Amino acid sequence: MVAISQDIAGIKKVASKAQVPQKDLDLANLGMNVATYWATKPDITVRYMTQADFLTMATAYKTAVGDRSKAGKTRPQISRRLQELDKEFNNTLTYIKDYIGEKYTKANAQGYYAEFGIIRKGPAWGLPADRDARIEELDHLLTALTTHGFATKTYGKAWWTPRIAEYTALAKEAGEKDSTTSSAVSTKDVLKKQVRRVLTSLVNILKGNFDETWKSELRAWGYQKEKF
Repeated sequence: MVAISQDIAGIKKVASKAQVPQKDLDLANLGMNVATYWATKPDITVRYMTQADFLTMATAYKTAVGDRSKAGKTRPQISRRLQELDKEFNNTLTYIKDYIGEKYTKANAQGYYAEFGIIRKGPAWGLPADRDARIEELDHLLTALTTHGFATKTYGKAWWTPRIAEYTALAKEAGEKDSTTSSAVSTKDVLKKQVRRVLTSLVNILKGNFDETWKSELRAWGYQKEKF
């Protein structure tokens, strides 16, 4: 008899969880619907959560879901543009090396590379791959263009200055968005567990209190009909 009771309890637990959606937006909308409807049913109580507190929690969760969505939407465009600029910098660096070689001879050119932010990368020479290090070396490159008389060249300061400014701003924005996204995800995930717990508890309470009409009662609270 004990084994049968445990099996039944397990089935009820699974059934209750199945009626609570997994997807963030669906869960957030259900949380708001249930929290709002609960205010009209003061006789339904959860020992560890009041309706008012759940409404606050559900609202915070829906906000967190929105913040996470907004934070991640523009990140791909920023990444794409940074990659485009990286490619432009790498390609155009060939001309800078040519300028150095023409002025100081190819045999001596490598001795000047460091001033232009050009570092050894295995058998080759180029800008650092790390973005923070690259920004620092790009600043050195701008200074060296003037120091060595290349400022007015085709690929002198007029070419590099606006691109470096854009690159620096985008790298900073990318870092801020990554930080915002990480924070939003952390907040969202904590609230998600709490919202799911209350919604699952309410399913079980409603099934217990409305033995024969629990399906219609759940629909009235906002739980999706197709999940029953």
